Amino acid sequence: MAGRITHFEIYGDEPSKLAEFYSALFGWGTEQAEGLDYWRIHLDPTDTSTVGGGLTYRPRSDPKGWLQFVDVESIDDTLALAQRIGAKVVRPKTAVPRTAWVAVLADPSGNMFAVWQPDALAFPSRNQIEGLTSGTTNQGCARSMGTRCSRPA
Repeated sequence: MAGRITHFEIYGDEPSKLAEFYSALFGWGTEQAEGLDYWRIHLDPTDTSTVGGGLTYRPRSDPKGWLQFVDVESIDDTLALAQRIGAKVVRPKTAVPRTAWVAVLADPSGNMFAVWQPDALAFPSRNQIEGLTSGTTNQGCARSMGTRCSRPA
């Protein structure tokens, strides 16, 4: 089918370390392709017949790209683990009202990705909303993701 996403690639200066990072964070299986500086990513580590993506050395020109969102069971646990194993929080946990919680991270090589925890009850706290209307903070509301922020009903 035309237009379907086939896989993704993650670039870094030390792809073998990134393979360990993503295996520890999301449980992905990784394996180095024979004779290549390329690591295959198996989103289901028990099924090595399908490849969801790959890791390799960063090309000479630093590529720009799309932000990938990865579903997680617990955004809080994922953020804690990610930071312990070398990630940096780029955008803290934010509510996409009545949809999900989202945060943006940078892996140890600086590649950004988002983690997404679906939650039909997600909503910013009153303090976070009041901070938005006073211009003091943007945490807790997905304004930057195109979602309009409003007070809870």
